[in-house]
Amino acid sequence: MSDFLFQKKTKKFQLVIESIDTLCKIEKSSLKNSIKNKRKKEIKAKEKLIKKLFPDEQLSYSKFGAPQLSNGNAISLSHSKELFAVITAEKVASVDIEPIDKKAFRLKNKFLDNVELNFIKHHETATLLWCAKECLYKLHQRGNINFKQDLKICQLSNNHIECSLINKTYFLKYKKINKHWLVYYFD
Repeated sequence: MSDFLFQKKTKKFQLVIESIDTLCKIEKSSLKNSIKNKRKKEIKAKEKLIKKLFPDEQLSYSKFGAPQLSNGNAISLSHSKELFAVITAEKVASVDIEPIDKKAFRLKNKFLDNVELNFIKHHETATLLWCAKECLYKLHQRGNINFKQDLKICQLSNNHIECSLINKTYFLKYKKINKHWLVYYFD
């Protein structure tokens, strides 16, 4: 298997992160900065990474847009402007990767309740909490979620986030990678 920007594989899960430009092998100067080209790069990166990791499997999507592997293993995908992340596990997998910037801090009142706002120290923490809520949302896989009411951040520690999805507790793992937050869960 190729060397990736980040890779972690155990008996329980596999997590891979790679640069979208590396996956697409496109020189930045040859692309115009348009939404159409950005979307094409994301699709190409996803296709190449899935083919590299799971050459004998097919990727499909549920009626709610959640990705599914043909071998029955759980899969979750996420991308930022620069990075693409994939996690697989036997039963449940969820991943989100977000660039650390000030956007989540500006929008914090839209996705955090009053208790969760107390966790916010600066834009880095706001981005981490947004990333955690996105990861929880992907665990739900059915839509119709209120980010403030149904997705709760309970506690932050040095290596995990205790949170709940409609009153079920989860412990999400997180890591900082190349000015991005990575939050993931597997079972």
